[in-house]
Amino acid sequence: MGKLHKHSNSELHSCSFLLILMARKKVDLTFITKTSKRKATFKKRKNGLIKKIGEISILCGIQACAIIYTPDEPEQPEVWPSEEGVESAITRFRSVSELEQSKKMFCQESFLRQRIVKVQEQLKKVRNENRKKEINHLISQYITVGNNLETANIIDLNDISFLADQCLEDITKKIAARKAQMGTQVPENNGGETVTRHGEQARVNHVQVQGPYTDVDAMQNLNWSADIINAAAPNEMLSLDDVNVQSGWLNQYIP
Repeated sequence: MGKLHKHSNSELHSCSFLLILMARKKVDLTFITKTSKRKATFKKRKNGLIKKIGEISILCGIQACAIIYTPDEPEQPEVWPSEEGVESAITRFRSVSELEQSKKMFCQESFLRQRIVKVQEQLKKVRNENRKKEINHLISQYITVGNNLETANIIDLNDISFLADQCLEDITKKIAARKAQMGTQVPENNGGETVTRHGEQARVNHVQVQGPYTDVDAMQNLNWSADIINAAAPNEMLSLDDVNVQSGWLNQYIP
């Protein structure tokens, strides 16, 4: 057993890491202050760890070992499968170069480091989503209440500009994709007859708008009055995804 003491620190960290992986749900990684609970937890997880190592060793035909230092006997570690098996596994591991050892080495420190990076990415994503909702809310207020953009600070203006450009870019891509799906354009028929495109029938209207709202009658049919805007629910959240590229207004306010 004396030879095992030289390998105690690294193996102890590995065992702690494996205990974390065995948990079926998120574990509060804090020291258990209550002695009885701590001992019960140690015994339960130690047995589970040894069981899992035995299973993976038999099922996958691999060489594995475990060194566990118990609280009651800090100078006498518990090993699996045996002292000879542990020495054989450690000797095999140390027979390769340090570069090869580090390639697939995964200790508790590297595990926690990856967890920190993952949590930081999640935090960044949540902050971006919250900021996007704040900007959408600001734009909704400017449209429904009629606030002047001159009252906005430079940070809000920059974020509004960035979000608007992003939404316009997404809309442009969706329009291009829709045109590609539609294929050829529907032939126009001023007589109001039914024409066929890709096996589907469509009725052609007599009214034709030559450009973006160049027909006076067509423009009069669009109700741009403030009453329609004010009739919207004051607390309604309006998304920039509904912005009309040509008019700059929200689609739900256009008949």
